[in-house]
Amino acid sequence: MTTPLAFQAPSIIEDILNGRQPETLNVKSLNRINALPTDWNEQQKQLGFHQ
Repeated sequence: MTTPLAFQAPSIIEDILNGRQPETLNVKSLNRINALPTDWNEQQKQLGFHQ
């Protein structure tokens, strides 16, 4: 079960929509995540986004 988009960091959603996500981030890798942290900074770290 993945975290609903409503709970993901807005910057993550924006980067994905603009094609700026890490190469390793795709639908399969998102589906493998059991629980994404609610803290947006922790989400970015876990998904491989660099600030």
